[in-house]
Amino acid sequence: MNQGLLAHAPNLLNQPGSYGSVVFRFAAHHAMNLHAAAVVTISGAPVAFLVPAHPAGQAAATFRGNGPGSVEGIWWQPLSGLNDILVISNSSEKTVSGTLSLFDASGKQWSEPLSLGPRQTQRMATSDLLQQAGLSGSYGGISLAVPTAASAVSAFHLMYDDTGKSSLSLEMFSRDPAATLQERTWAGNRQWTAWAPMLALRVPDPAAGLPPGTVLQPTIFVRNTTAKQLSAGITLSWRGDSGQGQVKLPALKLDPFATQQWQIGPMQKQLGIPDDAHWALVTLTSPGAPDDLIATASSYDANGQYGLQTRFSVGLGRHFAGGEWRADAAHNTLATVTNGGSKATSVRLTLHYDNGKQKYEMQQTIQPGGQMWVNFADLIHNRTPDRQGNLLPADLTSATYDVQDLSPGPGSLAPATLAVNNTLGSEVHPDWPICCGAVYPGWSPVAFDLLPNVIDDAAIDASNSCTGGILDISGDFTSWFSANPAVAQVTTKRVQGVAPGFTTGSAKGAVLEGGGAVCVLREVQVNVPITVQVPTSLGGPRGTKTTYNNGTLLDCYGQSVTSPFYGYEECEAYTVLDQESPPKTILQSGIQFDENIQVVATNIGLTSHTATGETDSGGYLRDMLTLGSATHAPAAGSYVVDKQTITLHSTGAVVRVSCLDFESTDVTVKDITSAPNTTCTRN
Repeated sequence: MNQGLLAHAPNLLNQPGSYGSVVFRFAAHHAMNLHAAAVVTISGAPVAFLVPAHPAGQAAATFRGNGPGSVEGIWWQPLSGLNDILVISNSSEKTVSGTLSLFDASGKQWSEPLSLGPRQTQRMATSDLLQQAGLSGSYGGISLAVPTAASAVSAFHLMYDDTGKSSLSLEMFSRDPAATLQERTWAGNRQWTAWAPMLALRVPDPAAGLPPGTVLQPTIFVRNTTAKQLSAGITLSWRGDSGQGQVKLPALKLDPFATQQWQIGPMQKQLGIPDDAHWALVTLTSPGAPDDLIATASSYDANGQYGLQTRFSVGLGRHFAGGEWRADAAHNTLATVTNGGSKATSVRLTLHYDNGKQKYEMQQTIQPGGQMWVNFADLIHNRTPDRQGNLLPADLTSATYDVQDLSPGPGSLAPATLAVNNTLGSEVHPDWPICCGAVYPGWSPVAFDLLPNVIDDAAIDASNSCTGGILDISGDFTSWFSANPAVAQVTTKRVQGVAPGFTTGSAKGAVLEGGGAVCVLREVQVNVPITVQVPTSLGGPRGTKTTYNNGTLLDCYGQSVTSPFYGYEECEAYTVLDQESPPKTILQSGIQFDENIQVVATNIGLTSHTATGETDSGGYLRDMLTLGSATHAPAAGSYVVDKQTITLHSTGAVVRVSCLDFESTDVTVKDITSAPNTTCTRN
């Protein structure tokens, strides 16, 4: 960023108070193909803020297009003298106006209008706003509500001290007032649920890189973003050197817009959590709608210098992709994958390195409420093989990652990471993994042309928003139906022709979309055109003639028939046409036809006969016409006149009547289907 400013706006570089926004423009299959973030740091100090990029406008899954919504957060002043900055941006080309509100812990509210011009970013000091509002206390709520274009508004809330000894970011949540539990809650969860997978307890894990003897103060904030009273429950699933366990905190009752604080450190002994327990998975449940309750969790020492934060995952998914993991002399990355569902699931975590050309895969079955833990540095230094026996290079310092739920359904995973600085004893705020959803769902094939009583296989495919790969999401669709069952019947992954005509097949289901860190299940219906065709006539033919003189007679597919052969052969290729006007070609193999040859006149003694054939892989019906023998070519003046009748094998319907005139050196085919009683004669 500094290099960009130096090149394009040097007057802003190193100017106190200068700020702005960054837009990444790129060409790709989908907006989620690029994972980007801006990191604001003070060199040599434990101050770093990661600002994740998010897709603009319609690509954001949390909100419904340009509808209403809000950005919700929690303000906290744990120490005096902190710089407390709120940054709000408008990514759209139009002005967005709304209402900025602050609340104290009890829910007392102060509001003022706020307008953001096109592409504008505003920065404000939360402490100044609190003083202006006349609100007291050390924590409370923040809200920016807009009646339209909610997907264009984003916010970032950060705190740091001027001496560069500490920093803290307080997450801002996007809230869709129309969101339903069905869209955001699944995998056996019946209430709104959020997970903070890596809450550091009083005695930090040595892997966290904090100085020995550091004592943390784990703290949880829960805020009610609505004007109604809400209840909630919190469960701590702890793990440490001596084992694991689970405890429940007292039930919460939150008044409208109120915020509650839980200081876990002083409660650990009372809750039966041993001193050697280093981590806790925090699970928050509420009967409210999605994001009616928001929560943050962090653990800092008494001076605010050393600490770790864990984000609340406000939803589950089946595929997430993330940015950089680092492991070197000064850095390490810790990660968890939590199974937030009610059933065990198989998880695959893949690390990508060497510019994406190499990968390292870990696979594990995680029980309900369980976690997969990963220490990036340990994987490298302990020479831990992956599931294929591969080792990470000993000098590897960075990798990107993705994690997938291998079980059917929308997934039950909540991944999280902690990036630590072993030198400064602080957390370098990690990236937020993004949800890789299914985009552009549609039928495969994109149209059906089939015969009565013929069944074709069907599927619903979509594109992975992160990788661009094709996904079979047929299992996500629970309702399959036809607009006219008298023409075609549609059942799960099958389409069956019934009678001639045209209709539409449909499938309804819930498709997992991703527009950032949150996965959303959207109810969708995808349609497909279905034409039921009946072979009614034959088009053509198109003939290819071959003359033989003591050669091997080949059929129309190049296969040997007899040898030697003297005479000629003409291979006729007919197209099968349906009942439409004008008729459409039926491109289907295996349609059976019967042939009846009646000899009308001949001077070489041939007799009437019948045969059966079927269309080939290209949809052509091929007819092999020959005149000759194994000893000599037809004598001059030889002839055979036939009437050929071709019928559809399944119904006996006549599709073609032709006069065939075989002369000594050539054959002609005359279509008399429109006048089948015509007497065939020599030309």
